[in-house]
Amino acid sequence: MGYLIANKVLVQKIEFYKAPWTVNSLAIEAGKYLIQHKSDVLPPVKHYKSSTEKFTKKLAEISGIKIHPTKTSYFLIELEKGDSTELKNYLVSEFGILIRDAKNFRGLNSSYIRVATLNEEKNQLLIDALQKWSKLNTL
Repeated sequence: MGYLIANKVLVQKIEFYKAPWTVNSLAIEAGKYLIQHKSDVLPPVKHYKSSTEKFTKKLAEISGIKIHPTKTSYFLIELEKGDSTELKNYLVSEFGILIRDAKNFRGLNSSYIRVATLNEEKNQLLIDALQKWSKLNTL
């Protein structure tokens, strides 16, 4: 289930391609359930936003990396030195942390990684690992 808010021309173009039966009876029932139980099923968005802000603030203190602003729980980190693949391999082998190498994202290169906000313990593990990697790359 979903909805679209757009200008009239775009809506008309999209309607041309949509299937004639966009929502079946199971989806309707699921939607009703979600509306009735939204406090039980919706994620704690305020908590996630707060965690991301705290996480990115700590990451921004690490020399050699630049945090790109986000409104989501995942974001880009730009490396001032080193290579995204080298960093990914280092984090996996030394800490068991897997990051998203973003060099194949359109418009990006091997200076970018993407990470996501997780729980406080896992966020701190990545912060500590990136601090160690940063020190190795400044020698």
